[in-house]
Amino acid sequence: YLLNLYLGRVLIAVIADALCFVVAAALSWFLLEPDFSARNYVLTTLGGVFATFVTLYYAGAYGLTSLGSGRRTIENVFAAMGLAFVLALGIYFLLRTPPGAIEVLAHTAAFYFPLMLGGRILFRMISAWPRFSQRVLVIGASDLGIAIAQAMGERRNLGTQLVGFLSDEVSHQREMIEGVPVLGKVHEIDKV
Repeated sequence: YLLNLYLGRVLIAVIADALCFVVAAALSWFLLEPDFSARNYVLTTLGGVFATFVTLYYAGAYGLTSLGSGRRTIENVFAAMGLAFVLALGIYFLLRTPPGAIEVLAHTAAFYFPLMLGGRILFRMISAWPRFSQRVLVIGASDLGIAIAQAMGERRNLGTQLVGFLSDEVSHQREMIEGVPVLGKVHEIDKV
């Protein structure tokens, strides 16, 4: 997983989500002015960042299909909201919380989820720009190679740009397959 080409995109999404949580907690702090020490609030906020990461991870929000699909992003955000609600209920009923803690938690969640959703939409828009895309050559113009090209074409927000095919078959040389050019033979990869 660590050698995945998409790790950078996943890390950007994780960092953006964490920043959204910190901003939401800061907004709650300034709006409500709770009777907690700043140190305890910062430590609780860091715990919240970790808890939201774990919740989003288990909701599937960091999968590539989620990062590249608006529908799946929304589904994952709502799944994370449900998990967060169950966790908040557990905190409310099982732990003794200081006065005002639940109000701060509710405000933070109310700020966080719209911020995160907006951040994910911005992330998808930026990752679709060609400048931020990985250029990909498909080796082989067989049925599998064509299926890969079609899947990449259907999922443009994954941050890949199909450049062309390399194929050793003579019948494919210098032709277009599914609107994508065959750029040469496999051994010519250095020239392409």
